[in-house]
Amino acid sequence: MAAASRPVMGQDLALVGVTVVDPSAKVSAVPGQTVLISKGIIQTVGASAAVLVPKGTRRVDGTGKFVIPGLWDARVRLAGGAGALSRFVALGITSVRVAGAAPGAVAGMPRVAGGVLLHEVPHDSLAALNTAPDAVRDSVYLELAKTGGWYVPALVHSADSAANVHRMHELGLLLLAGTDGEPDVDVTVHEELAMLVERGGLEPVEALWSATIGPARFAGLGGRLGRSVAGQVADLVLLDANPLENIRNTRRISAVVQAGRLVP
Repeated sequence: MAAASRPVMGQDLALVGVTVVDPSAKVSAVPGQTVLISKGIIQTVGASAAVLVPKGTRRVDGTGKFVIPGLWDARVRLAGGAGALSRFVALGITSVRVAGAAPGAVAGMPRVAGGVLLHEVPHDSLAALNTAPDAVRDSVYLELAKTGGWYVPALVHSADSAANVHRMHELGLLLLAGTDGEPDVDVTVHEELAMLVERGGLEPVEALWSATIGPARFAGLGGRLGRSVAGQVADLVLLDANPLENIRNTRRISAVVQAGRLVP
């Protein structure tokens, strides 16, 4: 099972007046919140009027901005080396999953989760069903869903399967947002999220789940990563616009926090 090493700790921060977006919460977006961060961990999330910001804490004015969990690319290939990953954090991609990689966390680089888990569905096995009758496809999706299957559509490289993604989701197959390619700042999980919504038929909140909570749980790190709640590692992205209204707003990045460290 994948794991991650202890993150590099950042300074004490307070994101004040933000709208907190949590794809797994009953209310997906809560405005007027303050997020307190200390020792790399989210300590408190609550109404700004009720949260006392400790003396010495660095304040970040989040008025009119939106906080989402740090994004994952749930499948990256690193045949050419990990150097290009250094540019991912500034794009809000704070974790990646690389099959066969050694897990770890380094300041300024995305957290790496390695491994291939039992219930990942091989991409080619479902892509081959694109031309199969609906009943055949549905029976396969249902069977995979019953066994707790996870699937990375990687629509940025296989757009022909987009029509099936919503059906997979409806039938319970768990989807993860991943590019399935070498690190490329021009083809990132942001584009995959847009395709999952615009061509795959997912709601923006569902697409966000596939790039935050979903991959964290898949990697066995759901208790530490993937949500904007107290007790989680402070991997966060501050956006200038609401991603629940337009998923392409995940690109409108105001700031990134990785393990409590405000990324320049």
